[in-house]
Amino acid sequence: GAASGSVQRLPRAGEWMVGVKHLFGAVLVWMGFYYLEVPLAMVHPAAPKVVMVSVTALLAAYLLLIDKAGASIRWFKTLRWVVGLFGIGLAVWMAMPAPAERIAWQPYTEAAIERAIEERKPVLLDFTASWCAACKELEHKTFSDPRVGAASRRYVALRADMTNFRGPEARKWREKYGISGLPTVVRLTPVASGPTVP
Repeated sequence: GAASGSVQRLPRAGEWMVGVKHLFGAVLVWMGFYYLEVPLAMVHPAAPKVVMVSVTALLAAYLLLIDKAGASIRWFKTLRWVVGLFGIGLAVWMAMPAPAERIAWQPYTEAAIERAIEERKPVLLDFTASWCAACKELEHKTFSDPRVGAASRRYVALRADMTNFRGPEARKWREKYGISGLPTVVRLTPVASGPTVP
């Protein structure tokens, strides 16, 4: 009630509202594909990246070249171009190759664990899966850090593939290391009776 006089300054309903609906529609379509990353990774490890880059670029091109809603309103046309150019930049950024990991991972084997126990070396275990988006984020943002790579050099670094999360081998690892979900990183340190999980 106190601000009722300001209502007259609000923009009237019209073409710009259709344009706003188109902008929000594009964002919702993008979010829908974002939440499909995990099932897409189950189809193929590279599928999430390919799909997200393609969807981002197509939506940006739609806003820049095809959608004409609100074109007669200068401020809204500028807004649509800003969002579209941001989408193009995001697609290019997403298409760039991920930074290389700084940890020299070796495949997980029981023999490697036993050898590390005999040599009394600490062990770093990374349990991952091709469909695990959080695992990829860990690889790209944490394991690519030079400081993490330097700290890992004193460890025997082993990586276990749990893509078949319900398989017999993955079930054995879940029981042995108390894994409830992915990603899981386990550090084993040597003691008098063998390695322990801190």
